[in-house]
Amino acid sequence: MNAKTLIIYSAFMSLMASATTQADNNLAHIEQVGEDNNAWMMQKGSGLKAELYQESDGNSARFQQLGSNNMIVGLDEGPALQSGDANWMFIDQEGVRNHAFVSQQGLENAMSLTQYGVNNITTVGQFGSYNTADVQQYGNDNAANLQQAGNANQATIIQMGGSSLQLSQEGNSNMPEVVQYASDVTIQQWSAP
Repeated sequence: MNAKTLIIYSAFMSLMASATTQADNNLAHIEQVGEDNNAWMMQKGSGLKAELYQESDGNSARFQQLGSNNMIVGLDEGPALQSGDANWMFIDQEGVRNHAFVSQQGLENAMSLTQYGVNNITTVGQFGSYNTADVQQYGNDNAANLQQAGNANQATIIQMGGSSLQLSQEGNSNMPEVVQYASDVTIQQWSAP
């Protein structure tokens, strides 16, 4: 067993022991293929689920969940995906029935997702390179769907209670910032060829 495998194995075992002692019916699963990938998960509560698959090199993910019945998975409800090099994601969920569906495919994409409350859903797909996403949802019954296809797109989304947003960025260098209180919005952005 090489040093990298030993570190991943011992970190995973520590995570499982921590989840087992702090809650009931939680699932934490990490699978890594490649070099220098980094993953950290902390869950405290019951009925929590977090799954991650990292492939290629230098990806980093940090998941934190507190409460009950929260979930972090991929767009297809399999493991959250980081495919490509040097992608970064941070997901923090606190409350009840908050769900994050995430995928990064490309180079140096970054996402930060924060959900505090009840029944919040965030879906983020990053397909390209150098895209950044910051999604913050507070209160109850928010839904955000962000798809970034292209390069160097940036999005900041803040929703506070009963809001719904669909944002699609196609092309390069789109940069919206959306703050909502109990409203529904659909935005499509694309860059000229």
